[in-house]
Amino acid sequence: MSGDSKEFWGPNILICITGASRGFGRAIVKTIAEHLIEVLKMQPDNLTFLVTARSSTLLSELKNDLLSTFGIKNVEVISGSIEGSDTLQNLHHSMEKLRDNNNFDHVMLIHNAATIGDPSKKTDQYTVENMKELDEYARINMSSMIILTGSFIKIFKRIAKVNIINISSLVAFQALEGLSIYGAYKAARDNFMKCVAHENASIKVLNYAPGPLQTDMLETVRSQGYLAQLFKDGSILTPDQSAKKMILLLERNTYENGAHVDYFELE
Repeated sequence: MSGDSKEFWGPNILICITGASRGFGRAIVKTIAEHLIEVLKMQPDNLTFLVTARSSTLLSELKNDLLSTFGIKNVEVISGSIEGSDTLQNLHHSMEKLRDNNNFDHVMLIHNAATIGDPSKKTDQYTVENMKELDEYARINMSSMIILTGSFIKIFKRIAKVNIINISSLVAFQALEGLSIYGAYKAARDNFMKCVAHENASIKVLNYAPGPLQTDMLETVRSQGYLAQLFKDGSILTPDQSAKKMILLLERNTYENGAHVDYFELE
């Protein structure tokens, strides 16, 4: 592997990722670990993960897997729903502790956690009775992301190299039946990240659309008849495929700060 790849990552790295227990989040964690430890030959002690998701059991399995497969011991686990104040506070305190006890050259935050909502519900089916549901959706998919981003920037403002990646989607730009709320918040997250880039020139920000992935979320969407034709088997990617493409994109580092880049735009 080229020296440029090693130079991008640096000698001592922290990767923070939400929604890490399964699907694309888990694939990102394991693909980064494999790339850094087995391809770039980084020492496992120089790589730290901070992972969060709802399932403590799945996170523990991921932590054990990183140790047994790659020898990575430095894995901090925060379990809980991302919209909960306790979870966000625990993440804040964990990031402070990691900063104070390490000498990181490069820190990275990956916003992967998201929910699809109810893809059977179209725009004219939302009423005042859905207000609580919509408020909860906003906390999970937007408010928590804003708060965590703010904490991350403040805590690591003196670190030499900082990346923030928002896992976006085609529906941030393209309207699809049943995905109005999901698409609206994906678009909002993209724009928030553009503002982060605008306000913080030293932080490299990416909105990455990973393409249609073979995950539980896709199965939920594909189960709706009016969306089934969009997800033919030939167009479905594995999470590992897209995670590898995201790593390549980051290492090339040629995208405009705050840009939205889709899997299928990359060679």
